Amino acid sequence: MLPLPMSKNELPPSRRGWFYPFTRRWLLTATVWSIVVLVAASWLLYRPTVESLEQHWKAQAGFDPLIAYPKREINDAARRIEELVAPLGIEIAPQGVAGRARVSKQQAAKLREVREELDSFLRGLRQTEPVLSPPPPGLETFLTESEPTLMEVSRQLREGEVPLWDQDVNAGIRKVLPNFLGHLWLQKFLVAMTAEAARRGEREQSLEWLEASWRLSQSLGGDPAMIPQLIFLAEMRANLAVLRAIDLPLGDWHHRLSIGPWCKGMEAAFRLESWSFIRGLRLGQFEEDSNGGVISNLLIRLRTRHGAKGLMDLNDRLFERVKSENILEMDYDGVFEEEEAKIPRWNILARMFVPNYFDALAKPARLALSTDLTRRILEMRSLLRAGDLEAIADLQGSHPSVRKGVSWVYQIEGDKITIRVDGHVPDLVDKKIGKPLPVEISLSRSSDLVEADGVSAPDLAR
Repeated sequence: MLPLPMSKNELPPSRRGWFYPFTRRWLLTATVWSIVVLVAASWLLYRPTVESLEQHWKAQAGFDPLIAYPKREINDAARRIEELVAPLGIEIAPQGVAGRARVSKQQAAKLREVREELDSFLRGLRQTEPVLSPPPPGLETFLTESEPTLMEVSRQLREGEVPLWDQDVNAGIRKVLPNFLGHLWLQKFLVAMTAEAARRGEREQSLEWLEASWRLSQSLGGDPAMIPQLIFLAEMRANLAVLRAIDLPLGDWHHRLSIGPWCKGMEAAFRLESWSFIRGLRLGQFEEDSNGGVISNLLIRLRTRHGAKGLMDLNDRLFERVKSENILEMDYDGVFEEEEAKIPRWNILARMFVPNYFDALAKPARLALSTDLTRRILEMRSLLRAGDLEAIADLQGSHPSVRKGVSWVYQIEGDKITIRVDGHVPDLVDKKIGKPLPVEISLSRSSDLVEADGVSAPDLAR
């Protein structure tokens, strides 16, 4: 049998031919020079590209974050709040920052034991016909033991300066954020204390708890970053739920609930998400975190640059769409698929944020409608207390809401007054309780009038 022919690499060096070492050397040299040319060209284009991204961002947003949002350190009021609530298992201080109040494992475990009961208790306030029920046993014990501390927190919030936490929107991807979940847990406890005081008939105390809860949530309203804005919306939902549940004369709350719209803060938060990536590029933070070589850093810069550009383009399209359409009538699934298709598959950064954007867009829309409903409930209760039956009867029928194309319908049947949304409104389902929210609320005419100095009234539906 004849032997098989040997490949070029299997030949001994003396028989490989004069061209072999030159071929290897040529390939190696060509590869090195290709990399050098690619890196040099990318580096020359890199800085002006980042500058153009910054200029485009400022032009679309209408402000310069470096001027509009200067770096802010925690103030004394916020530091005091952190110190007060840490023994309750609530930690608000950012991770990795020395000299701030911390929670021990035992304290954290104590809070975990009542979190589920607390959430269940607050969900009861968000029903269409809320009832002020006693808190579950575990939560009731926690509230009783924690009341002195929470009362001091309430006093600080009502009488002291507004607590302000760390803020540095220009730190790129390395901005240090407080533990806003701790902030949210504190607000939930204040809302629970508001409801419990109202259930026990302690009106003044209930109003004090409510004021403290409102001021705590407002401490986040001016923060333009995405996470504090989402926490702010969650805290406002809890405030509105307890306002609908309790029956107290609330003074200037009508004015507070006329302030809006809530979408403005979320718009700034959307834009600042892409700004964080642009700043990260400008400050070289992605290369520092990669621990890679020249080629790896180049690819990271290119990917992040195009990711930030994709987010900016998405922002521009969404905000133009929100201006021209009723946000409560948008087909979020359809718009999501349409916008996602416009982003190249390799632009992982931009595609990663698309679902979060659409979920967050619906939140201020729901809150705006919830605020409108709450304001109408407070006005109706004021009329009931005043015994103005003629004005109540005149409200029967349909009234436009704060959103175009959506109306509130007032119905009076015997002792029951119902305020509901006219028609189906997309994406107003609270997934936690599985019911549309807020689409209607029912008031008991007789009970409200009895509390108003025993005034009675004939059937308003006549």
